Amino acid sequence: MKKRFDVVLFDSPPVLPVTDASLIASKVDAVIMVYEIGRTSREALLRAKNQIDSVGATIQGIVLNQTRKEAEADVISPYYYKYRYYKAEADSSHTGKKTAKV
Repeated sequence: MKKRFDVVLFDSPPVLPVTDASLIASKVDAVIMVYEIGRTSREALLRAKNQIDSVGATIQGIVLNQTRKEAEADVISPYYYKYRYYKAEADSSHTGKKTAKV
């Protein structure tokens, strides 16, 4: 299939209850895990990650599924406080240059 297609996706059953996902994970180039917040515990997610790691698979990322506004953090990171946003506006002169306002 690698010769005919750029990307091939395999959808497997959940990692912990059955071995299918681990068997498939050991044969593919990369794994993307799907995690549903509120349904799967963090401990179960870590066990699933460890199980995928144990078969030598490469986890490329995690997709958060069924997220809700209530589940999102309501905290603003202090990292963003050092940035300022500028709005570009047309200059009234005949030069055609734009000015930035804070």
